[in-house]
Amino acid sequence: MLHYSTNKKGVQIIQDATAPRIYLDYCVLRRFSDSHPGEGEQFLDILKKTGGTLYFSWMLLIESYNQGTGRAYRRLLNFLKRIGPYWGFLDCEYIKVVEKEKQWSHRKQGPQVDETMLKEIFLQWIRHHNCLIKRLYPILLWFRLLKFTPKSLFDELKRCPEDYVKYKELAESTKTNMKSIIDNARKSVRNNTTARNNMEKIVPLYTQGTPPTEYIYKQIHKLIILGNDNFEPNDGPDLMHSTVASAYSEFVVLDKKWASRLKSIEVPDCAAKIYGINELDQFLEDLAAYGPSHISTGFHADR
Repeated sequence: MLHYSTNKKGVQIIQDATAPRIYLDYCVLRRFSDSHPGEGEQFLDILKKTGGTLYFSWMLLIESYNQGTGRAYRRLLNFLKRIGPYWGFLDCEYIKVVEKEKQWSHRKQGPQVDETMLKEIFLQWIRHHNCLIKRLYPILLWFRLLKFTPKSLFDELKRCPEDYVKYKELAESTKTNMKSIIDNARKSVRNNTTARNNMEKIVPLYTQGTPPTEYIYKQIHKLIILGNDNFEPNDGPDLMHSTVASAYSEFVVLDKKWASRLKSIEVPDCAAKIYGINELDQFLEDLAAYGPSHISTGFHADR
């Protein structure tokens, strides 16, 4: 959830990643909002009762925004609006997250928080609503914050098309670069028996009490490089989200292919529980059973 405080310099925005923390793949959001709205209603009800956090990233935003203006798109926007304040910005760029983990202290936002998106999009939104003025009225700002939902991100992209172009180009270049990295790594081990044998012998090490982001990424990366499944450009964002969300969530729901990949690797106890889109009944049941006394899984920073 997003909280704020005011001082002479303006507004300080703080993102609390309150458990249970959840990441839903785009295909799951579409299912909840369009083809199976009953499941979507159940999810929204549980999310609000548990006071959890649904993670949303700039890459997921662009993927969703690209879908156009049809009926399914409008239903998605309505679904995201109804999430209310129970969400937060996820930094899906795992390399940046790992670097932030090395520098993190208890005075900072959690390494998984996308502070860039938080500052850019939120400040545009709040200025548009005439809240950031010389003398702030806290009660007015509080009411505005209640209306700042994931749908607000779509409103800002529509209002500022130059931002959409920027993020879309970044998304496309990221997909291209990640596919190139994977393709080159696969080629190197397929043409070199020694290199393949050496990679097969690599066993990533995890230190208890530390964020498992890098550990999870190394496991997934090894699995993909040594595997035979096609790695398409759209797999890049899935790799990014799977890595960071698994490290900082209690529940992660992906498409069947990526859920199978995540379930096949060894992860520490602090990593999220993974579900495929074909396991939504079990996901909703487990989410509903989550309570204050439940042992949190995903790694926790103070924010």
